[in-house]
Amino acid sequence: MGFATGAGGWTIGARIDEIYVESLQMSGYGAILFHGLMRLDVELASPGGRSERLAMRFHNYYQQVSGGMNRKTPTETAITHLLMEGAQELLARLNGRTSTRRRLRAWPGWSRTSRRRASARLHRELHAIGLSGSQDAVPALLDREEDENDRSVLVNALARLGSPSIVRPLAERYAAEDEDCRWYTLKAMDYVGSAEALAVVREKGLADQEFFCQTIAKAILGS
Repeated sequence: MGFATGAGGWTIGARIDEIYVESLQMSGYGAILFHGLMRLDVELASPGGRSERLAMRFHNYYQQVSGGMNRKTPTETAITHLLMEGAQELLARLNGRTSTRRRLRAWPGWSRTSRRRASARLHRELHAIGLSGSQDAVPALLDREEDENDRSVLVNALARLGSPSIVRPLAERYAAEDEDCRWYTLKAMDYVGSAEALAVVREKGLADQEFFCQTIAKAILGS
């Protein structure tokens, strides 16, 4: 991510203030959906001695069918995903705040060829793009049309990139999105963090009929 550590490098520390996972239970299937929230108290010190303290939130949305036999294993898996993906997002978001940011080149051929690739490969590519910090990827992502499952991963990539330019187009699509895409849209608004983005959470997230969307909106707004 561009953070050289060790002698003369960056110092990054984080303390977990809160970690919370809530599941949706369905008869005969057990826990199938998990909404995860992690709050971190982050300390960042540059090689030049400048220090910064940040309160940051991280969100994860995980799906797993437990078969109704137990809740422990899928819950532990959901928490593990939250911790691992949250750590990746932490470095990506810090990278976007500092001069270490490395703008990647445009993704040549990606928008022309990915439609023909298997979803698993597309999801891996979108995961990498979201963590890259490359603002060059934002217009291409906004222009793409995918089915619900692929689109939720795409919106999550946009959330991780955190560009203010995503607020209006995602807000305009909010009512037409499926619930998981609406959830990731609210995550994106939190990661952008502007007044315009938080207004979307307040006006659309709190009024959402889907329980998990309401939950993440309340977490973002502190209500």
